[in-house]
Amino acid sequence: MRSSTPLGLATVALILATLPTALSSQGLPTTGESAEVRASAAETARRFSAVAPRLVQSAAIKPSDLVIISGGPTMIPEMEALGAEVQKAGGTPLLIVDSPQLTRSFYSNFPEKYLSQLPESWDKFQAREVAVRFILPTGEDFASLRKVAPERRTLVDKALADAQATTVAERNQGKTRTLLIGIPNPSDTASIQMEYGPYESMSWAAIEADYSAIAVKGEQIKQVLQGAKRLRITSPEGTDFTVDLSKRPVVVSAGSVPRGTQGTVAARTAAIPGGTVRFAPIESSANGKIRVAEDQCNQLIRNEAVDVVHGTPENIRAETDEQCLKDSFKNAGRFGSVVIGLNPAIHFTHVPSYGPQLETAAGVVSINFGNNQELGGINPAVAGGWTVPLLRATVEADGKVLVQDGKLAF
Repeated sequence: MRSSTPLGLATVALILATLPTALSSQGLPTTGESAEVRASAAETARRFSAVAPRLVQSAAIKPSDLVIISGGPTMIPEMEALGAEVQKAGGTPLLIVDSPQLTRSFYSNFPEKYLSQLPESWDKFQAREVAVRFILPTGEDFASLRKVAPERRTLVDKALADAQATTVAERNQGKTRTLLIGIPNPSDTASIQMEYGPYESMSWAAIEADYSAIAVKGEQIKQVLQGAKRLRITSPEGTDFTVDLSKRPVVVSAGSVPRGTQGTVAARTAAIPGGTVRFAPIESSANGKIRVAEDQCNQLIRNEAVDVVHGTPENIRAETDEQCLKDSFKNAGRFGSVVIGLNPAIHFTHVPSYGPQLETAAGVVSINFGNNQELGGINPAVAGGWTVPLLRATVEADGKVLVQDGKLAF
């Protein structure tokens, strides 16, 4: 499945600075919305208001901290609730409303001649001046971007990757701590391929999970990885993949970004719902075969197979949507990283077309190809990336089992 593309540059934002002004809060019109939708939105806002104080406390926001809170138009009540908690802590919240419509327009209509002129100043400013970023959902159905012609989508993804590459040094040396907050939204269902009720219940259970227990498991896995030399990943479908571990960071993400967290962008980024161990082994040491029964590209992929030789994917094939798979691996390039999911409340029996929650599911193992500089790797930014999710993998570090048939061994 395609790795997430950073959309900060692709979204045009309406900035609602919450410094004291005479402006009143703007509500969103509800004309045409069903009573069920309005009730669901109200319940989401209520549940998030209960979580917001904990999010601000975990980030240890202090007076004079500049805090960015971004999200789509439907997230304004949640953004305001989070902003109010930031103010109580003495911080200054800056609310940025992302536009799903303009994200689609950027991919479809932004003049090609200007793609090489995307600004760097915003990312550099954030790295220097912003203490914390809270990123809420945009309300975008990312599967809808598949309607954009593949060559155009690749062109835009490359422009975004190039823009990100120009600021990677500043961002890796910056101070910003980022928390991605995956509040369930009805617009997710097309990409997640679940009925909204079960998806909503799963998401809130994962948001409200015991992150202290998740962190303990993550640290146990991290300790093993830091003392090991080789990692082996196998699966019932035939995966048998090995890499040499390195002295690069092993990043445990457990639902918070505490003050004082240092390191690369990845080390200073967490998600809720979340829970992962993320690391970049030696790229050229990756060898073996990867086999999965199911994946997603433009369409459902059946029986994906790829051989990896010194980090390079070869002999790429599949029973369905093979050309999309080949193109995606070509764009992604070399092997980059491995992610082990930790969150016991996330469960998938399928691979969604766009589901960032999948990699956080306890026992799910993701093998990533593409950029890994935010984990201390050497792969440059590229136009997109490719992730192979393994739902029933076994992972061993120097013979010590970390994951057994899709279940954490700790």
